[in-house]
Order: sequence, then structure tokens, then C-alpha cells
Amino acid sequence: MKKSIKVMSLLLALCFVVTLAACGANSDGKNASQTTSAAQGSSDATTAPAANEPVKLTYLMEDWGTIKGSADEKLVLERIKEETGVELIPIAIPSEGYDDKVNLKFAAGEDFDLYREANAGSGKPWKVNERYADGLIKSLSPYIDEYGPLFKDETVMPKDFLASATIDNNIVGMPYGQALGSKYVITVRKDWLNKLGLSEPATIEEYQAFLEKVKETDLNGNGQMDEVPLYTGGWVNGPQWKEIFLVHGGNDWIDENGGYNAAILDPNYKLMLKTLQDWYKKGLIWKEAYTAQPEQAREMSAKNLVASYGFWWSEPEYAAMNFRASVPEVENVVILPKGPGLNKKLQEKRPFGLLLVTSKCKNPEKAVALMNWALTTDGANTLTYGIEGVHWQYGDVEKKSVNLMGVVNNDASKAKYYAQYALFGGLPNIPFVNNIFNYYYSAVVKTVNSFPQEEFLGKDFVYNDANWESKKYINDMETLIKENEQKIIMGQTSADEWDNVIKKWREIGGDIFLKEKGQAYKELSAKAGAK
Repeated sequence: MKKSIKVMSLLLALCFVVTLAACGANSDGKNASQTTSAAQGSSDATTAPAANEPVKLTYLMEDWGTIKGSADEKLVLERIKEETGVELIPIAIPSEGYDDKVNLKFAAGEDFDLYREANAGSGKPWKVNERYADGLIKSLSPYIDEYGPLFKDETVMPKDFLASATIDNNIVGMPYGQALGSKYVITVRKDWLNKLGLSEPATIEEYQAFLEKVKETDLNGNGQMDEVPLYTGGWVNGPQWKEIFLVHGGNDWIDENGGYNAAILDPNYKLMLKTLQDWYKKGLIWKEAYTAQPEQAREMSAKNLVASYGFWWSEPEYAAMNFRASVPEVENVVILPKGPGLNKKLQEKRPFGLLLVTSKCKNPEKAVALMNWALTTDGANTLTYGIEGVHWQYGDVEKKSVNLMGVVNNDASKAKYYAQYALFGGLPNIPFVNNIFNYYYSAVVKTVNSFPQEEFLGKDFVYNDANWESKKYINDMETLIKENEQKIIMGQTSADEWDNVIKKWREIGGDIFLKEKGQAYKELSAKAGAK
């Protein structure tokens, strides 16, 4: 289920990547690929291509089933070549096996120039650290001044984004795609609240009362008591609950003795699991959350059954689109009901991931110039929407919105080209598509930003874990936690067992991990303070 939910989340990220690219001002930076001289200090001995001959760069990219090799995609690739002098050769890898395929290609020593590495999440080192330490990817720093000036333009590339792509003062990749501060939120059906005569839940007790009312009321009017109070997906105890229940809101923290602590050590963690277990036992959480495939969850949602989501921000509206024609009053609103914890939204402000240049690349300056173009408004528009006048046109004179050509209601899923190569860029604040989904996103952002905020501990730090002893235990540690969280919530074991789970976690590598990450955090904090 974990993989399925991951794929569903990434599908949403791709389909609506433009709405997630909401930071920085528009930029019309010049095309740095027009510069022809090599970066000073580069150790790459390359043979310059003939005049006007494009440089071929291969690009490993995740495919969520959107890459078809169509004529419209080829038009976009042609535009990339015209603007940058790069003949980009995408190598589409199915999303489900992308990480494994990339690992195998590195292990086999295969030649490819660019690849994408997703952000592993707050507090988890990216694999990029290990690959950089092993010399498998290049530092881009020698090429930035001449070929990638927009990397240093803070109106385009936020400083904390660039920090997430920097190891030992070397820029090692281009951050792409911006996430909402907290991508997981709690939403409720406002129209169903109105039917019940209830206001938006202000506390976790009021929220539970709403779920209980849903369970005993035929709110969809089909004559059956089939309403699902809460859909919260396979990752049932995600950040949306931690922010409410945990003292530190799902954040790591430094204790009074200076020790580094992971979120799972939060004093309220067991209380959170016990509450979720109680909801599951009462039938407030959808019983199939751990076993259903995304398609089943979507089918269930399309039947107008779900009252509340504790999940990825876009899922409620995605589901509502399937029955809005018959239920036009449906409205999902984001809430942050007060609980026993931090009651703040954690703000990581990190990108979705990095675009990286491998050590096999013979033309790193061209790769950086291509990235620089992707950071311009023209580049981001092209990569996201396709060719202006062919695939899209501006929707207003201020150029703040676009209309997709040849589709009804700007339905991006029916567009000839939409976001197939958008993960290559997407940082500039480009126009939004005139459709109901983007208006919903704007409402979500406005609401989330109105809540109290808390930054992740060490949000700008990139932990170089290449030589950490605890790396060999991480998979076992994560499996132990995930399996036991699920057992507790589903009532297969007592919440009191959590104490023993944490004890075992410490024994199999957790204490080593805390010591190593704590030391790294101390060193990075001292370095940041010295700047």
C-alpha cells in the first residue's frame, strides 16, 4: 500500500505541478546556453560540437503513464533544442520502479547525463549525498556563474531551496517543483456540516463528534448508511495528525541535555496511535485504507461517500470532480482542529527533489544552461504547458492565467500536452490554468498560510550521511516503525506496545542514528551560525 499511495501522490504532484510552483517572481533571464566558452576550472576534457550542432543529453525521468512519445511532446523537445542547443533525450522509466532502475543503472556503470532524485522527506538524507561522495554526480558550481546565473537569483531560486541542493559549499543539482508548506491536510465537507447544523470543527473533540454524526446519518441521500467518515490513506498516521497530537508536531527536537530526538520519540506519540486506533475500531476510518489500491479509493470517493480527508491536499477536490455535476454543492474546506499537541503547520519549504548531472556527462556546461532556461518564465511555461498558440494561450492581458487549447473546461487530463516534462523546472511563478482545481488550490494555500506555522528543525541542512554507520540499519528501523504503527491502529496489538517498539528501534540502530544525526546537526548549526 505504501508504494501505491506514493504513486498516487506523485501522480497528483505531476498533474498539478504548476499549482505547486508558487514561489518566486517571474523571471525573463537570458538564455545562458548562448555562452560558448568553457567554465574555468573544469576538469572535463570535451570535444566541442560543430557550430550550431545540438548537444545530446540523455535524461532519466519518471513516467506516470503520461509520456506517449506523441507529436506534441516532440514539439516541446524541438523547442528545447531551439532555445538551448540541447537535444534532450528522455528515457522514461515507470514510476513504480524508478528508484530501483536508477540504482541498477548506476551499479552497471551505464552512461546517462541527467536524472531526477525525489526529496526523501524532512529529516531523511537524500541519496544524492552518497552518490556525490562516491563521485557519481558532478558539482555544478564551476558552471553556475557563466551558464546558470538564475541559480543565484533569489527571486527565482529561493535561498533555502538552493541550500537543499548544496553539499560542502558545492551546488550539486537544480531544485524543482515547490510543495505546499504541509502537503497533508485535514478537510471536511462543508455542505455536510451545513446539513448537520454544525460549524467547522475547532477542536479534535468537535472533529470526532462530526465523524460520529456522519456515521449515523444518510448525508448523501441514497437511503443507505454507507457514508465513510474519514479517508486517510495508507499512511494513516501522517503529518496531518502529528501536527495536532504531538508536542513537537512531528518535528525533531533538541532536549534539555542537548540530545537530538526523532519525531517518533515524542511523548504524545502513543496517545496519537491510541486515538487513531479508537477511531478505526469505531468505524470512523475507512476499513480498507491499508489494503485498497488508489483506483478503489477513487471509486469509493466518486460515489459521494467520504465526509473528511486526512491526506494529500489535492485528493478531496480530485474526488469531488467525479461527482460535482450531480452534487454541485460539494465543498471541501481545510481545518486545523486544536488537539493536545503543537497545533501548527510544519513548514519545510523544500523542493520536491533535485535534477542532477552525472559524472558521465561530457557537456555539463550545456546541462546547466538547459537548467537555467528551465528557470526562466519562457522555459517553465514551455515545459509545463507546451507551445504557446498550439497548446495554450494566455487567459488574461496580465498574463496571470492560461487556457489550454482544444479541451473543455481547461481539463488538463485531456490536453494534448500538459506537464510531461514539467518536473524539469517549475520554480518560476508561472500563470495558472483557468480550471476549478487551481482555484481550489489557491483556497487551500490561503487557508494553510492562515494557520500558525513552525519550521522544520534544520530545514536548510543537507545531511551528508554517506559514511554514517546507521545507514545500514535504516531500512530495518523504518520497517519496524511502519509495521507496528499499522498493527496498533488496526487494533492488532495494544498501543502500550509502542514502548517496546521504541526500545527495539533504539537497539537495532536508532541510538546510533540519533548520535550521528545529532552530531551532524551540531556541526551544521555551528557553520550556519558562523556565516
